[in-house]
Amino acid sequence: MIFSIYQEDFEMALQKRYKIALETKLDQLWHQGFCIIDRWELASWFNKERITNVVWREILENWQEIYDLEPNECPLEVIKCDSTTTPQTFVIIQAKRRKTMNSMAE
Repeated sequence: MIFSIYQEDFEMALQKRYKIALETKLDQLWHQGFCIIDRWELASWFNKERITNVVWREILENWQEIYDLEPNECPLEVIKCDSTTTPQTFVIIQAKRRKTMNSMAE
C-alpha cells in the first residue's frame, strides 16, 4: 500500500534526542532516493504508540526544512511493507524517482 505525505499545521512531536536519527534517515532518503524506517523507530522518536498523521507531517516538515524545499517540490511516498493494521516497516521514497516495473522492462 502506498500513500502520500502532505503538509498541514500540527504540533511538534519529535523528541529532541532523536532529531539526529531522523535527519540521518532523511539524508539517506535524499542521496539514495529511499530509506527504511521501522515502526519501533517512529514510536521511540515520537514517543507514541500509534503512528498518526502528526508523525508523518513532522517528518515531511523536517524533510522540507533540511533541504530548503517548497511544499510539493520533492514529494515523498510511503510504502507500508506489511498488510496488517499496524505495519511494522515503512519504505519512504522520493516520488519523482518511482518507476513501474513495466517501464523499466521496455
